[in-house]
Amino acid sequence: MKLSSLVVLLSALSLVCAPVADAAPKKSKQKTSKKTATKKPDKKAETPVVAPPKKEIAPGDPANHPEAYAKFAQLMDAIHQKNLYDLSPAYLAVLAATNDEFCIEAWMQKAADEGKAAAQLFMAQRDLFRVPPERYDAEETKKAVALLKKASDQQYAPAMQEYSQCMRLGIGTFKNPAGADRLLQSACRSGCFETRFDWLLKTNRLDKYEDLQRPEVKSEIERGNHHILHHMSPMAPGNEAIIAMLMQAANKGNGKALYEISELFAASDIAKSYQYLRLATRQRNADAMYRLGMYMIEPPAKLELNVGPVLNPTQGVIFLKLAALMGEPNSRKQLAKMYLQGLHGLEKNPQKAYRHTALGAAILGDAELLTAQGYMLYQGIGTPANQEKGLELLDLAASHRFPYAKTLLGVIYYKGIGVKADASLAKIHLEDAATMNYPLAFIYLALLLDETATTDQEKAKVRYYLDHAERAIPGKAKAIFNNLKNTPGGWSMPPYTLEKF
Repeated sequence: MKLSSLVVLLSALSLVCAPVADAAPKKSKQKTSKKTATKKPDKKAETPVVAPPKKEIAPGDPANHPEAYAKFAQLMDAIHQKNLYDLSPAYLAVLAATNDEFCIEAWMQKAADEGKAAAQLFMAQRDLFRVPPERYDAEETKKAVALLKKASDQQYAPAMQEYSQCMRLGIGTFKNPAGADRLLQSACRSGCFETRFDWLLKTNRLDKYEDLQRPEVKSEIERGNHHILHHMSPMAPGNEAIIAMLMQAANKGNGKALYEISELFAASDIAKSYQYLRLATRQRNADAMYRLGMYMIEPPAKLELNVGPVLNPTQGVIFLKLAALMGEPNSRKQLAKMYLQGLHGLEKNPQKAYRHTALGAAILGDAELLTAQGYMLYQGIGTPANQEKGLELLDLAASHRFPYAKTLLGVIYYKGIGVKADASLAKIHLEDAATMNYPLAFIYLALLLDETATTDQEKAKVRYYLDHAERAIPGKAKAIFNNLKNTPGGWSMPPYTLEKF
């Protein structure tokens, strides 16, 4: 299954109020005058009334934003009516109301419960992302596919396309390739470019460059289907032909093509690159939103010299959040780092940092994200500690020869954090990291040895490691060493490596 976006559910907390009933008053033994005494009727003991559990509504819950939710619901209806795959207008409406990228699922769940097809597709895809074959018949898979079918039955073309793929492979439903073909053909009648492109792909009509001459392919390109031109461009004979096809796709409004052209010009003509980048963001390309967001947060001097002021961290963070919701994993990596340190207007929030890290690792699977997730799990940063799983992820990242994973393992074994201390194994990990062109590993070796160095020989070894680091990053290694050594409360390892040194 393809992923249109990834999301995380914000759990609602429950506060249970259980007031204790007052004890019944004891009868007084004091005698009273017959004239003044009155006999009170016996009363049966009343059952105390216990208040029902009170559910605390999260700040970003749609119940707290009725007007914004009404606008969001209208946008979801429009997306359905136009058979759009792009949900970014709805995402932006939620961000404008809450500034919380993690409450999207609550809004989508409410809309799905109300029968909105685009939201039903969104919620179904959440549970169908990378479903392994052994889980095709699992109850949760069948439940997700049943929800997907509800969206498909409303003639929402993207849902029809997704459900046809489930039928084709037997995911959560019985395998029915012929029925899948019929459903996909029915979806194509909507005129949706993405669906018609998918049909051409699945029927092997876009396998080679010569397929551009097929009548059905030519007519679809004439209709303006830029997805075909973008897909076929790498098959064109020669670089000039490839760029010409990319330009054709870009001129027809293909966001991916616009972004790729922007990247082609990035080194030779950054002003032209930036121009295409802005066009790509208008076509709501997630990669372009990530790149533009990072430019606004930390603009290169060369860019501002050629196009003028670009710095706008607030807007840049919004672009990153939007790109993350659209499935761009590097945005999650950057947001995680910002939440960990409280940068660019974001408050420190280890929980959000972990969520972004874990989701980015699930989508991208790169070693840096796996390392950060493993270490956060190992140390319990933003998530309950799970040293076994954390160590497993760190070992996996280290097996991909990611030097910071090796460095973290070295520190863990040296200090005996959750494992038996092993200085020899620690040294192996750290020296491996250093040989992977990661000079900070020498600084960490020096820091570890410096903690216990008492003899002249041990102190000389500290200087030896620092000299190695200094040769790799001249004029900076000793300063980094001293800054870390003199950190109040002692130096510690962050989930992500130091980027600037």
